[in-house]
Amino acid sequence: MSPLSLALKPRRPALLRGEAQTLDLMIALQAPDIPAGHEQRHMPLRLAIVLLPSCNAQATTAFLDPLRAANYLAGRPLFVWDFLSLDGAPVVASNGMTFAATTALSAARREATLVVVSASWTPEVHGSPALRRWLKACDRRGATLVALDTGAIVLAAAGLLDGHAATVHYEHLAAFREQFPAVRVSEALYVLDRERWSCAGGAAAADMALELVRSQHSADLANAAARYIFHDRLRSPTDRQRPAPREPIGQTVPEALQRAIALMTAHLEE
Repeated sequence: MSPLSLALKPRRPALLRGEAQTLDLMIALQAPDIPAGHEQRHMPLRLAIVLLPSCNAQATTAFLDPLRAANYLAGRPLFVWDFLSLDGAPVVASNGMTFAATTALSAARREATLVVVSASWTPEVHGSPALRRWLKACDRRGATLVALDTGAIVLAAAGLLDGHAATVHYEHLAAFREQFPAVRVSEALYVLDRERWSCAGGAAAADMALELVRSQHSADLANAAARYIFHDRLRSPTDRQRPAPREPIGQTVPEALQRAIALMTAHLEE
């Protein structure tokens, strides 16, 4: 059982016929359990979501919402998840949101295929020896390790990103590159390198989750899930975190000045 997912309960026949439906939006404190007697080939992919203190709530929910949508659109649980914390206590995210119901690492299920580390502020403070040992144990049993926002710093500190490509939020890229020279640091929105996935946080987590839906099921389902959550396109791992010269609300700085700023930023450490 896992807490804090958004669930939509529709009148399923009306949805299948394309008719108008009444959707009762409710906060569910459980992700769907695996139905009794489910055939092995229909077993959902299980995720363990590790919430560190001051984690990125937006990145966490942005990662899960495409999976929730995929479950709903498929009419069965394709993905299920548990929320974990270091000690089983409530976790307060960086925006003040509290994840109230979590399971301690020591009591976590062992069958998670994906282990997702959600971090944000001061990740170096929370990479305890117990967490590192637990993450290494997950790696030994073959789990794919996924990092949201600064979660890659936690994985790198445990030696779990050596020889892999990874990314973090652009605010931390320079320090990440300097501190962990064995990691191939990327400025991409998200990076998929074998059994190591990472993203810059925020809405980039939704792109990475949609890629998970696409790779595990189909492009059609990923497209449907993206439309369902009003995500207008699936950005690729080649998209940069700060694409120039576009601005989210339009250009407010002359192009010549933008080029000068970009040049100065590129040579800050010289």
